Amino acid sequence: MIEWRYMKKYKNKIIHSIYLTSKTYIPVRFSSKYINVKNENKIYSKKNFNNILMQNIKITDEKIICEKVYFSKYNLPYVLKIPFSDLRLIDTYNNNHNPTILVRKNVILLRTGFISCIIRFNELWLFDPNNPLVIKAINLIKENFKKKCNLKIEECTDDVKNDDNSEDKRNDEKEDINDLNVKNNFYRYNTNNFFEFLCLDICMQLSLKEYENDIDQINGKIREKIQLQRREENNEINMLTNKLLRDMMKIKNNLQKLSNLLNALRSNIEKILKDDNDMKNMYLTFLHNNYINQLKDHSDLEILLETHLQLTDELYGELENIEEKITHYEELMRLNLDYNRNKFILLNAKISFSTLFCSICSVITSLFGMNLKNFIENNDYAFFIVSIFISGWSIIGIYFTKNINMLLKFFDKYKIK
Repeated sequence: MIEWRYMKKYKNKIIHSIYLTSKTYIPVRFSSKYINVKNENKIYSKKNFNNILMQNIKITDEKIICEKVYFSKYNLPYVLKIPFSDLRLIDTYNNNHNPTILVRKNVILLRTGFISCIIRFNELWLFDPNNPLVIKAINLIKENFKKKCNLKIEECTDDVKNDDNSEDKRNDEKEDINDLNVKNNFYRYNTNNFFEFLCLDICMQLSLKEYENDIDQINGKIREKIQLQRREENNEINMLTNKLLRDMMKIKNNLQKLSNLLNALRSNIEKILKDDNDMKNMYLTFLHNNYINQLKDHSDLEILLETHLQLTDELYGELENIEEKITHYEELMRLNLDYNRNKFILLNAKISFSTLFCSICSVITSLFGMNLKNFIENNDYAFFIVSIFISGWSIIGIYFTKNINMLLKFFDKYKIK
């Protein structure tokens, strides 16, 4: 009894202490059993959409500086001095916008569908720097800029050695307007090889090459589907699977997206070529040095843009050819489906006619199974007459089921339903 009294006393103390603490706070271990605490890492993504990583390429005194910089989306328009509405059009996180080329004050905004960048007279800002295509563009810009610097140094040494032939060399350079760099397949202009045109050219060429690769992949997939369809055509009844039709719908949707992107890019290039003010404002180096009044024409920029316009037209022509293949393939599928449907309808008609003739024969034979007086059972030739009639009717039924087209023509001729 004494032990039980002490146990009861200590138990009351423990319960009283828990009651007092529950008035002030709830223990975590106790509450975790009855309350579901949501983990924010599971609900929200670890990726911070307010921050954006960008690649900066800047040239200063024939030196090129590359660095990656984190920006807040709220501070980015103030740092780059670009309206937020324009930044939304080239933001890679926003997939609802088509390719655009915007010419603003001392800046060119470019979005090709694969590369988004901001071009100034001496620097380039690239979105999504971890993209392999962006990394390739950065390396090409570095290589071309280094070659440009080396060419400048070599030209200076040649001018010192050959002062008499300097004017002739400059005249030859002016005649050679379209100097093609075979290694990178970029058009180079010896007279006006500006940094902004170099960046624009490289980004456009890489993007168009990526469009070409996507078109080749789609063309290969369509070729595989057509070969699969030809294999199935050898079967007597070609049953088209749902997977084949689903794959064709996916290919058609991807093709439509590429077509919309290329069409938007082409329309932007045409719009700039028609606007002389935009063409002049794209000479960012001239604008920075206040030499825009000395600019007589913009033939080098026209050649650059028309070259990319021609490439987009060629790619768009390939897309149209692929669309014709898809439409031809869909027509073949419809013909195949109609052929199979007609086969099943014809089989159903044959079965219905055969059951009709069999039912007529069964009605005649069932008359003899009834307990009715038909005045034939006493005839000696009744069984033979009925047997000959049923066999003849069966032969007629087999003939009409084989030549069912003739029977259907008869029904159509006399409008029998």
